Amino acid sequence: MAITNQINRGYLQRKVKTLGIESLSDQELLVLLLLPKQDVKRANQSATAIMTDVCSLRGLETCTLHELRNWLQEDYLQLAAPLELKRRLLTTRKLTLGQMCSSKTAGQYLLPKMQSLQQEVLLGLYLNTKNKIIAEKEISRGTINSANGHPREIMHLAVKYAAAGFIIAHNHPSGDPTPSQSDIQMSQRLAQCGQLLGINLIDHLIIGDGKYLSLREYNVLPALKYAD
Repeated sequence: MAITNQINRGYLQRKVKTLGIESLSDQELLVLLLLPKQDVKRANQSATAIMTDVCSLRGLETCTLHELRNWLQEDYLQLAAPLELKRRLLTTRKLTLGQMCSSKTAGQYLLPKMQSLQQEVLLGLYLNTKNKIIAEKEISRGTINSANGHPREIMHLAVKYAAAGFIIAHNHPSGDPTPSQSDIQMSQRLAQCGQLLGINLIDHLIIGDGKYLSLREYNVLPALKYAD
């Protein structure tokens, strides 16, 4: 977004008071963060430079301290601190061994952990008969649009941990969690392998930008079967 009129503190305060802080654009939010250390002109220039390079606030999540210094020189901590605070707040939601796990619980845990990854990563959560976590493993790490994980590797871990069920998840760096045909085919193949071994594929989650999709809810996985 090009700046035709410089954004100043008074304008931002009036907008927040009238419409709420959620009404600020990405660039306005950056200016608000930078104003305590920079004058109006410099804050607007810095915000423009950052948005030109990263395109959206989502891109800031993966920026290094070196990149922030290049944009802001000695004022880089104005952005580094809130970004680090956000990271810590999001990662306080953790799954622990022995914790009950559902598709919703796994999705809420994995979303902040995986949504900003720049390459596809495939993770497995392995569960006991009471759907409690016994292991969390990274299965594969791929390219910007592929994280190849062979069913053999996934099922090997399920057998290794004597799991009764498992949830797999991978991210889409594009931010769109819509499953590809290969995602669906892989899920169905895994479910079939699991049925042969008596180990349920509980769900396959696809992590996007700010949201995740459950292939169980997408109705492409067979009904779960439990031993009597």
